[in-house]
Amino acid sequence: MTKKTKKEVAAIMPAKVYNFCGKKKMILGIVIAVTAALIVGIIVRGVNLSIDFKGGSEISYSYTGDIEANDVKDAVDDLIDSNVTVKLGKAIGDDDKNQIIIAYTSSETFDVSTDYRYNYSYTGEISADALQNSGELISGTPTDIELSETDDGTQILTVVFTKETFSDSEAEMLTETLNEKFSGNAVAFVDSVNKVHPNALTERLMNKFPDNNIDSPNVNNVSSNTAREALIKCLVAVIFAAIVIIIYIAIRFRKIGGWSAGLCSVFALCHDLIVAVAVSILIGFEFDKNTVAVLLTILGYSINNTIVIYDRIRENRSLFPKATLSERINISCTQSLTRSIRTSITTISTMLIISIVVFVTGYHSLLSFSVPLMFGLISGTYSSIFVAPVTWSWMKNKEKAKKAAAKEK
Repeated sequence: MTKKTKKEVAAIMPAKVYNFCGKKKMILGIVIAVTAALIVGIIVRGVNLSIDFKGGSEISYSYTGDIEANDVKDAVDDLIDSNVTVKLGKAIGDDDKNQIIIAYTSSETFDVSTDYRYNYSYTGEISADALQNSGELISGTPTDIELSETDDGTQILTVVFTKETFSDSEAEMLTETLNEKFSGNAVAFVDSVNKVHPNALTERLMNKFPDNNIDSPNVNNVSSNTAREALIKCLVAVIFAAIVIIIYIAIRFRKIGGWSAGLCSVFALCHDLIVAVAVSILIGFEFDKNTVAVLLTILGYSINNTIVIYDRIRENRSLFPKATLSERINISCTQSLTRSIRTSITTISTMLIISIVVFVTGYHSLLSFSVPLMFGLISGTYSSIFVAPVTWSWMKNKEKAKKAAAKEK
């Protein structure tokens, strides 16, 4: 960087420099308040871990019309021996249908298979002995065969079985198997009728809401060990990111603070993460994969803002060599204030619009991402200007005072 003249330095000096470093008590008070909100939230509401991080089952149904979450919970509570969480939202990919998501941590499992009836036309006669000796038609799946005749005289062979899923390729194999076993009867596929198996949970919902066309369930089962591993990996990812940030800042800004600057930036990041987690807990959102995505996004956004401030402090070190660290921080934060606010308003407004849209349209599951992220971005703007540089100034002044006291001795 070329050396600037006194006139050029005066030109970039703000008309009014705000005393950011003089607000240490206020900043400390806000950090304490945020931490207290998190602790109160944990005590009062608890951390609502999703099944991704504690294990359990999640069963989703699509439906039409209107259903209340409390009515669903009342209908299925006595079937499951643990706390049941019910969420309602829009079915993805089908604007005409809604979705019920029932999550629970019990070991209780429900048969969510489908009753399949595959109909085939055939010629000639098939004896009872031929049916008994037909052997296995679908690998690992018991099957029944029924014979009937339509009004127009077409002879129908129906294969009946219950299975979780039955793909098109398996259906083709079934047709080939029937042709092999009844080779003289010209077996040809006619149609199939698939119906959700009336297990206890599905049957209860169908009986409770007969006019809402409860559809086939989708099931997601997560073992407790897998969930624990997922949570540990997510925490490790966040910790690893923090360590990398400290090392990066220590190397890049070694001339103005190094490790202390890195530690203060991570302290500010912790403040931002606490804000996001506190908002999630107080509103009642689940701690799920959305939350982890929010935390990692905030890490990237907030550290970017902090590095911009640190870069300005490093530049002002050569422009204002006689200024103290606190004075350089005040100048740098004042210079960056307008830029930070404008950038943040853009990103925060975007998340606000997204939150409103997903709330209005019914995709409530996305709110657990957009709302904590919005508050995390607000916190990231605040912490990059106030918490990180001001805490760093306080730390360096403490070090300086210690060294001065040691010299006097």
